[in-house]
Amino acid sequence: MQPRRLFGRLVLAALGLLAALALAEVGLRLAASRVERSTSQAAGGVAFDILCVGDSYTYGLGSEDGKGYPEHLQDLLDQAWGPGAARVHNAGLPGQNSSQAADSLPAHLARVAPELVILLVGHNNTWNFNDLHLAPGEGEAVTRGAGLLGRLRVVRLLRLALGWDLGRQERAEQAAQGIDAAGMNADPEAEAWFKWQDKRARQDKQDREEARWRSVLQEHPEDVFALLQRSALADSDGRPAEAQALRARARSVDPTAVDRLEARQRTIEAWHQARHARGEDAYLERSPESRARLYSALGSAPEAAPEALLQEVARRDLAAMVAEARAAGARVILMNYASATKQVGPVLAEAAGALGVPFVDQEARFDALAAAGSPLADLFVLDGHCTSLGYQRMAENLLPEVERAREDTDP
Repeated sequence: MQPRRLFGRLVLAALGLLAALALAEVGLRLAASRVERSTSQAAGGVAFDILCVGDSYTYGLGSEDGKGYPEHLQDLLDQAWGPGAARVHNAGLPGQNSSQAADSLPAHLARVAPELVILLVGHNNTWNFNDLHLAPGEGEAVTRGAGLLGRLRVVRLLRLALGWDLGRQERAEQAAQGIDAAGMNADPEAEAWFKWQDKRARQDKQDREEARWRSVLQEHPEDVFALLQRSALADSDGRPAEAQALRARARSVDPTAVDRLEARQRTIEAWHQARHARGEDAYLERSPESRARLYSALGSAPEAAPEALLQEVARRDLAAMVAEARAAGARVILMNYASATKQVGPVLAEAAGALGVPFVDQEARFDALAAAGSPLADLFVLDGHCTSLGYQRMAENLLPEVERAREDTDP
C-alpha cells in the first residue's frame, strides 16, 4: 500500500474516532441533562453543590460514626434549607499534601460542578513530600491537562468503568524527572543536614505543643485530654517518670474518659493497618525520589529551612486551587485546622487574605471552646483528629459562611 494512501486512511480513521467520541459526548450530556432536570424537579429545585477538598481532617478520620465535617454540614443544611437543597461532596484523602490536592482538583470539579469549594490542605506538606510542586509553575501543565480531559463525560465514564487515574503517570514521571535519587541520598552531608533539620523541626513542634497543653492545664487542671497529651510529649522527650505520673493523674480524674480516648485511638490505628495491608497508603511514604527532590530544591545551606519552602509550596498550591475553582464558576471558602498546627495555620490565613476568599478560623474557635471549659476529650482523639462531635463543631463554624456563599450565588 502506498504511503499516501495509508496516511489518508489513518486520517479518516482518526476523524471517525473523533466523530464517534463527539457523538458519545453529546449523547451523554443530553441524557445527563434529562436526569438532572428530573432530579431537580423531584427535589423542588436545583441543588447547591458543595465540594470539600482536603486531607484526613476532611475525610473524617477519628470520627466514631464515620461522619467528618462534610457529612455534618450536610445534616445542618438539610435542617436549614430542607432535604435535597444542598449536596455536600467529601473529597478528603488522608495523608495527601497540598500539591496532590491541587493535581486532583480539576477532576473533582468536573465530577461535581460545585457552586462552592471548601479547602483545608497543607498540614501534610511537612512530611509527605511526594508530588510536591517544589518549583514555581510545577504541576500546572498536569493540572490543566487533567482538567480539560476530566470535563469530558466520555472520559469520566471510562474512568469509572476502568478505574483510571488520569494524570497519575504524568505526576510520577514529573516527580522523578532529572533526579538522581540514589546519588543524592548517598551524599552523607545532605543526609546529615536533612536529619538535623528534621530533628530541629520536631523539637520546635514539641516545644509548641508542650506550651499549649501547659496553658490549657493552668486554666483547667483536670482536663483528661490535656493530661494525656502532656504525658505523650514527656514520653517522646525521654521523661518516662513524668509521663507515667501525668497518665496516672488523668486516670484518677476520669478513667472512663481515658478508656474512651484510647479505644478511639486503637480504632484509628487498626484503620491505618488495614489500609497498609491492602497497599493503599504507598503515597504517604517519603520515597527516596521525593526526598531527593527536596534536597535539590533546598540546596545544602543550613539557613535554607525546609519549612519555609514547604509553606511557600502551600501558598502556591492554594492560589492555583482557588484560581481553578473560580474558573469553574465556584466560590471558595478557606479554613484552618481545629487542632494547633502552627506551621501551616498562619499560611492558610495569609493565603485567604491575599486571595480575597472567606476564612474560617477553626483553631481559634476550638481554643475558645477549651478556654470555656469544654472537655477536649469529647472533641479530639489522641492524635489530634476530631471526634464526630468535633467535626460537628467544625461544620457549625462553617455554616454562616456557606449560607453567605449561597446568598451571593442566588440570582
